[in-house]
Amino acid sequence: MNKFTRINEYDSALFDFFRGASALLVLVGHIYQFIIAPSYELDTKNNVLSFMFSQLAVLSVMVFFVLSGFMIAASMYRNISNNDFKHFDIKVFCKDRIIRLYPPLLFALALTVLLFFIASLLDLRALTSFSNGAELYLVREKLELDLDSIIASLFFMQNFYAELPTPSMNSPLWSLSHEFWFYVLAALSLLSYYQRAFIMPLMLLLCIAVFSDEKVMFISGFCIWLSGALLALLYFNEKLSNKIIKSGLMVAIVLVFFMYCFFVINRDSHFFLYGGKFIFGILFTLFLGVLLSIKQHHKNYFLKFKPMLFFKNAAKYSYTLYLIHAPILLFALALFHDAILFKPTYYLALSALLIVVIVSLSSQLAKYLENKTFLVQFLNIDNSKKCSK
Repeated sequence: MNKFTRINEYDSALFDFFRGASALLVLVGHIYQFIIAPSYELDTKNNVLSFMFSQLAVLSVMVFFVLSGFMIAASMYRNISNNDFKHFDIKVFCKDRIIRLYPPLLFALALTVLLFFIASLLDLRALTSFSNGAELYLVREKLELDLDSIIASLFFMQNFYAELPTPSMNSPLWSLSHEFWFYVLAALSLLSYYQRAFIMPLMLLLCIAVFSDEKVMFISGFCIWLSGALLALLYFNEKLSNKIIKSGLMVAIVLVFFMYCFFVINRDSHFFLYGGKFIFGILFTLFLGVLLSIKQHHKNYFLKFKPMLFFKNAAKYSYTLYLIHAPILLFALALFHDAILFKPTYYLALSALLIVVIVSLSSQLAKYLENKTFLVQFLNIDNSKKCSK
């Protein structure tokens, strides 16, 4: 294997673009589901564009899985490369992941509890029920907080078993638990390569995943995540420039695209409706592979577009935005549901205001919660030379 080399500025900008764009698309998708859908329901059965819009959030999560697989594989590759491919420094890996995951998560959970507490003080009707009987759709029946699910989220155990659901006020946390255990499975797999003692813990975790209540979602999501990790191995070993691999990617992307179209066309079936997002994940991996194989001067044209820069900058606060937006949207719905119902001017104005508030708040919070240099200094962790990006 080749020694690790940093991702070049063009490809790094490409990853930032997709990460930022995906976070903002999740926000837009949830704005529709939480704020607009009670008054205006899309015809997802007969209109393909309406269906695709309704899928913005879940498809963006598949993009996150691919990007996460690539970046975590890159971090692990750098780790073993720095150790001459002789061992995997699990301590450095764990410190990096903890610094990355926990600060925004802790803030998001605290915000969720705070907003529920404020709603309780205001004695909002949503604590009993959002519904007034007239709305077309509601994303939640009521505003509720289960402390067991909050505690489970601290240990990334939410959503695996029916007894430990994702916090109702912060539904996007379902993907965070899956992603965390993807990291653990990947780390144990690499450790097992160097030390056989880790094979048993790896097998045990795989068995738990297979028998969990979310086994289909977890295993399918892990396959999407692994596709991103495999792409990273090809990238760092300079295989994407190989003509055979490039041709294979082009053929595969056409075949998978038609497969995804077939799933969309047959979305009346539960299998095709829910399986389509995983096909999309593979499709995005192939698409990303093709983009990474393009010569840099072609990428440079793409990077100069101003919309590209906006989404690229959004990557700086994408994780924070993803974790805090849902409780804010639900709290806003609890406050203004009756006032905006079936009033387009009101619910569109509120939607625009919420986007501005959430993006602004996320960008400011991320200066601290997603700032690794600040966090290392604040927590007094002497790891500046070891931590990977």
